[in-house]
Amino acid sequence: MSRVRPILAALRALPRLAQVNLALLGVALVVFSLRQWPEWRHNPDLSHGMFMPVVFLILLHESRSGTARYLRLVPLTRFAFGLLLTGGLAALALAGLYAAAVAWTHALVDFLITVALTLTLGTALVLYSSDARRLLPFNWPACVAVGLWVLTAPLPPGTYTKLTLSLQLWVSENVLRALHLLGIPAIRHGNIIDLANATVGVEEACSGVRSLISCVFAGFFFSATLVRGPWARAFIIALSVPLAIGMNFLRSLALTLMVYRGIDISGTWHDVTGFAVLGVTAAILGGIALLLDRKPANDALAAASPELAPPVLPRTRLDRVLAAMLGCAAMLVIFFT
Repeated sequence: MSRVRPILAALRALPRLAQVNLALLGVALVVFSLRQWPEWRHNPDLSHGMFMPVVFLILLHESRSGTARYLRLVPLTRFAFGLLLTGGLAALALAGLYAAAVAWTHALVDFLITVALTLTLGTALVLYSSDARRLLPFNWPACVAVGLWVLTAPLPPGTYTKLTLSLQLWVSENVLRALHLLGIPAIRHGNIIDLANATVGVEEACSGVRSLISCVFAGFFFSATLVRGPWARAFIIALSVPLAIGMNFLRSLALTLMVYRGIDISGTWHDVTGFAVLGVTAAILGGIALLLDRKPANDALAAASPELAPPVLPRTRLDRVLAAMLGCAAMLVIFFT
């Protein structure tokens, strides 16, 4: 494995067109974040998106202190570059068509724009992690930094409805079973649980979608920052789903028992338990990640060891292709707007 050059030396070694492309990508990220900020603020399912710009920078820094792996510009690499580039433009064009038919604020439009951004960043990652550029190593933290943007987008309406309904029915059914095990009489009608003295409904906000998406987001982040082994990373990501669902079930059961005891759960109790579940779930996942694997100090030092900056690298055809893609993307946005 090659060593990672200091970031300033790596940036200075880039040809002018590659530097311009990098600046345009930065502007695109800022514009996208500003556009999504109201959605992240007002949609509880996507509140973790407010941390994504900072998480993105952390993961990029983590990638430069990790395994220094660079791609050779072989036909397979060029094919991946072209595939990601084409997919990004296609997703953006499709988002524009949907925006013309419905609205720019529609959930499906937001999702497709986020997919377009993710594929564009993937295109840039292939180029800037190549032997010809060596700006960013091609490793797991770098890939997570690119792909994690998708989890900050609202799910398409159909997918969201199906997922929410499935979780609502699962939670209400298992809460009913737990109540019967505790000797509490209750019956269920869909997502409504009738107790002897009250009725409890498992609403969309209590279905667990919020904790599921946030926990998967945290699982990917912890897998890229707290562990190094591939099996440990896979375990953390796989654990995030059942952990989120299980913790939400415990919250729903606790609220139901409080209602059975005559406690009013609307307002404070409902919100406090929701935030507590998110915090405890993330803490458990992070704690398990720390216990699973620790970064060897000698590897980190070796990865961070500087090497002499090479002479300025020549411009490649892929730089021109990326610049043309960014120009086409800007024209698509202007056209559909």
